[in-house]
Amino acid sequence: MEQISLKNEFGDEVRFRGRMFSESSYYEDVSGVLTRHCLYKEESGQYVYSIVSGSAAQKSYRVYKMRIEGENCIINNGALEMNVSIDLLLSSVFNLCGIDNQDALDLRETLVESLNTASC
Repeated sequence: MEQISLKNEFGDEVRFRGRMFSESSYYEDVSGVLTRHCLYKEESGQYVYSIVSGSAAQKSYRVYKMRIEGENCIINNGALEMNVSIDLLLSSVFNLCGIDNQDALDLRETLVESLNTASC
């Protein structure tokens, strides 16, 4: 685990002790915008999702802290906090990705299993 500090447009800089869990980036040719997504796991077990996007002229920094409480995911962006049921959150993501119902059930089981394993 290491000390991590992330810029955030919606609140104070987010500082925590943790490790990077996953990272991806992509470049949009038409707009010239590079976007980088990083998922971190805090020492406390909470997750932090960071999105940095921008071009040579402008950058955007967003950070979302997430924690699981029972069947809900609590998401905080530094200014607002929202409580979303895990089922509703996963259903929304699956629909946006075009994943059919049976594949969504299988994927949900895998995700829940992964979250439980990562929480250990």
